[in-house]
Amino acid sequence: MSEFKFQINSKGYLINRESFDLEYKQNFNFGEPLIEYCRSMVGMANNRGGKIIFGIKDSPREPLGLKNDKFENCDPNKINQILSDYFSHDFDWEISSLEFNSKYFGIITIRESNSKPIVCKKYHHKKLREGAIYYRYRGETKEIAYPELSNILSKEKEKERKLWLEHIEKISDIGPQNIHFMDTYKGEIHVGNEKILLDKKLLEKLKFIKEGEFVEKKRSARFNSSRRNIRNY
Repeated sequence: MSEFKFQINSKGYLINRESFDLEYKQNFNFGEPLIEYCRSMVGMANNRGGKIIFGIKDSPREPLGLKNDKFENCDPNKINQILSDYFSHDFDWEISSLEFNSKYFGIITIRESNSKPIVCKKYHHKKLREGAIYYRYRGETKEIAYPELSNILSKEKEKERKLWLEHIEKISDIGPQNIHFMDTYKGEIHVGNEKILLDKKLLEKLKFIKEGEFVEKKRSARFNSSRRNIRNY
């Protein structure tokens, strides 16, 4: 993940404005502000990723640096815990720091999520709403609008289609008749001494299908048993 590059104008203010992948904060604090940081992180992960820079004055955008060691002493597990408690699944991010003009700044860098959308699981005062999908727009994080949500769902559907095709092509290359068995727990298809590893997302769907088949078989068995009992009666 690349570091943030400060670009300053003649007045000493930042040229870079807040955008879909960049947000500024003057201070870093614990407690309620952590919820806001996490919402911004999720919004960026649901878009194309980005950075939150701490130590930037709100208006004008002046790089003042952080005035205490709260960011430096922040345990990433605290942020992880909030993300785990309030959102549907995790994503890649990292916390780091840098120095500019003898001043200290904090950075949270967020990668675009491989699995979208990340959904809020529960309510938190007026900051988070259960079932909401947060998305980073130009200069703000808010609940996603229909066009962006539709785009995310279309892309996820296309990714799933390609995933199925890739595995079907692998099976086709070796021939279905040559498959010895499929281990849905480990995510492996065994072909002689060789094996094909299944993608985790596809594996979950196969497990779901298998479990559904099992339920249907049990229902069918109970139905047939009932029919026999009726005939015998």
